[in-house]
Amino acid sequence: MSKKEAAPRLGDGQRRDARRKESGYGPGKSGSHAPSRKGSHLGGEASANRPKAERSASARQAAETRKRNEHHGFH
Repeated sequence: MSKKEAAPRLGDGQRRDARRKESGYGPGKSGSHAPSRKGSHLGGEASANRPKAERSASARQAAETRKRNEHHGFH
């Protein structure tokens, strides 16, 4: 697995630490907060590429499921 592929699978803390350990160790090496900032901007691309009809169908199905399960008190 490449670093590029592995990065999204790591948590923010692990990603920062991996970057820091790469460049040496000891006091004075600060980690980058870039992965934390980037995380909020990533995602949603797959659903954005789907046709509107398909997204609407998924939304309808989700609404039906929520309605069916509302007596469980999950939402």
